[in-house]
Amino acid sequence: MAGFANSEAVGHSRRQLLIGLDAMEWSLVQSWAAAGALPTFQRLLTQGGRVELDSTAAQLPDSVWSTIYSGMSPGHFAKYFYVQYDARTGGLKMMDDDSIGAVPFWRYLSDAGRRVCVLDVPKFPVTRADGMYLANWGAHAAKTARASHPPELLDEIKQRFGTHPVGECDAVDPNPKALAKLRSRILAGVRVRGELYRWLLARERWDVFFAAFSEAHCAGHHFWQFLDSTHPNYDPSDRYGFRDTLQSVYAAIDRELGQILELAGPDTRCLVLSGHGMGPIWHASWNLQEILDVLGFGKIGTQARVEDEHVARANPWRFIKKVVPGRLHAVRHQSDAAGGHSERADLPLVRRASQVGRLPRYCGAEQ
Repeated sequence: MAGFANSEAVGHSRRQLLIGLDAMEWSLVQSWAAAGALPTFQRLLTQGGRVELDSTAAQLPDSVWSTIYSGMSPGHFAKYFYVQYDARTGGLKMMDDDSIGAVPFWRYLSDAGRRVCVLDVPKFPVTRADGMYLANWGAHAAKTARASHPPELLDEIKQRFGTHPVGECDAVDPNPKALAKLRSRILAGVRVRGELYRWLLARERWDVFFAAFSEAHCAGHHFWQFLDSTHPNYDPSDRYGFRDTLQSVYAAIDRELGQILELAGPDTRCLVLSGHGMGPIWHASWNLQEILDVLGFGKIGTQARVEDEHVARANPWRFIKKVVPGRLHAVRHQSDAAGGHSERADLPLVRRASQVGRLPRYCGAEQ
């Protein structure tokens, strides 16, 4: 986790501005800021204080922002990962962001009489308290309702700014045409997000203003492979022109951040933070069920049906199990016993179980 604070306002300001940067990679920020490509970050690095802290991203990436909001470790949360063991059923259950079970710091500020604005921060439901709150407008992979408090704020945002341009980032196909469109939507998302935050920053009365940019997260998942020369999918010729996508997204955030800081004024204490970064993914945890099936260690009564000895195919029951209550999983076993098991090729090809970790499902992952 990395954070910057401007030193000018420390000690005499009542108003505090917090900007969250979801999955913005610290090493890239440092490099591009030093090269002059990120002038706002360059100013923060040279004129403000900075610190790097450990993060829970490598172990439990879904817990990072809840840890920041609450000041507690994931051991205190009801939700620490998006899918967890269900002791009642003995199966797995999907966990949404409403079930985190942690009290965020802004709740204490509100109870103490401070007026707080919390806008589209990652992986947390809307708070209903004095102030202004927006959840899941454009946050990456949020598992909570799109909502606001007061309720009419969401309609007002939709009328003035529309919906966030990116949409469902993880549903985008990794083909050049789709990625080109996604790149444009990500950059448009940064711009409209900056406009939204400046509009509310100027309009609202606030003591603490906490807003987040999530576009770097989506960009990292899909475009890391075009930047990282060590990635298996790296293309030295850059035939699709995607190599500068991450830098373009970071530069767009840098511009919006600079305008937000200027609008907040020199008497506002500012903290800019990122809960985790982004990097290549080498592990094969996403493919664990398929690997076990191929090696013969899958569920009793199931056998992987593969067309080629080197290719493992995805088991659709794996995905159904995530969304169907555990008590209904018996249907699967009855179907398997009757020879009804089927498979569909959704995940990347597995050339050998020993090499699957070098064929990532995502191009980049939280680190």
